[in-house]
Amino acid sequence: MLSTTVEVQPLVRDFLRPEEETSLAEKIHTGTWGQNRSKTRRIQTYGAYHNSAHRTTSGCTEYPEYSEDVLVMLEELREDIPETREYITDEAMGKLQDPLQSELFVNEYVAGNDLYSHHDNRTTYDECINGVSLLSDVEMEFSQGKKHILIPIPRRSLYLMTGKSRYV
Repeated sequence: MLSTTVEVQPLVRDFLRPEEETSLAEKIHTGTWGQNRSKTRRIQTYGAYHNSAHRTTSGCTEYPEYSEDVLVMLEELREDIPETREYITDEAMGKLQDPLQSELFVNEYVAGNDLYSHHDNRTTYDECINGVSLLSDVEMEFSQGKKHILIPIPRRSLYLMTGKSRYV
């Protein structure tokens, strides 16, 4: 079911079945891990190389095999819940299939890790960012000035960040 916990934060609970979550997590863990810039967590990046300083992309790393599974699940979601097409458009699906036009970013968060408040570059990223929470529930915090909103993201959920959630 598609629910909106904040006007700009659609959430699809149980996007993955438990066995899909386990399979995807196992496939991810066999990938090559690097470190984020601040060396606080492990990451995997696939797709276009983004140069934030110059707001450009150049070259790419091919997507891992499991990305095909995720694309199939997204397409099934678009068929089952038509309103998701507002966020995951035909154009976006096309870009998601092309590692030169999109990016697959895997963050491994353990207790104490944070993803600090930031704004994604509008030039190198499209309007909607899709994320899946694996293996545990999390909370995502959005802030504007002194106002802070915590959004619970249950495990196996797909969240769609768009609009103000991306840029405010």
